[in-house]
Amino acid sequence: MLMRGGTIDNRVCHSKAQPGIGRLPKALSSLRRLHPFRAQSEWDTSQARRGANRQESREGTIMSRDAAEIARLSAEAMWQEDKASPSFGMSLDSIGPGHAVMSMAVRADMVNGHGTCHGGFIFMLADSAFGFACSSRGQRQVAQNCQITYLAPARLDMRLTAEARERYREDRASIFDVTVRGEAGQVIAEFRGYSRAVPGALVPES
Repeated sequence: MLMRGGTIDNRVCHSKAQPGIGRLPKALSSLRRLHPFRAQSEWDTSQARRGANRQESREGTIMSRDAAEIARLSAEAMWQEDKASPSFGMSLDSIGPGHAVMSMAVRADMVNGHGTCHGGFIFMLADSAFGFACSSRGQRQVAQNCQITYLAPARLDMRLTAEARERYREDRASIFDVTVRGEAGQVIAEFRGYSRAVPGALVPES
């Protein structure tokens, strides 16, 4: 629950014939004997391409890590002020950019006259997951419209899990779908939420 090396070998083997040139692959070694400048050019191009690929990979990792860190910090800021979700026993199990997973056990005081979980509590769980997911990019967002379809009853002591995923995001508006499932993976409800950005950042700009 969220709320509650190796060494790089940079040695280069130099050729005795041409100091400063790294050891060429076998295919280029043969080419080098006939066209030394062409071989060196192809070797340089190959190394430059590999370096660019490594740089892109590093940048992608950094961007991904930064987005994940913003999501975590946003969730922490929201959780500190959220009095409703914890009071109903909800836990935030996973958070990421445009994604959140929350869970809640159906208590005796959540059961209605039919012996099943009151739909309002299921809606609340889905809405909470939606709230954390839509504000996971550091900007405060609030719901402007939500709808839910109940597909199966939830029983006493059943642990429900709500997973929210971003479906659309542009400027200040976002759309999220939330699936609420029971312990066996059965779908209990499907929820769709429309959010709107409001002034105020959850994570200060660095």
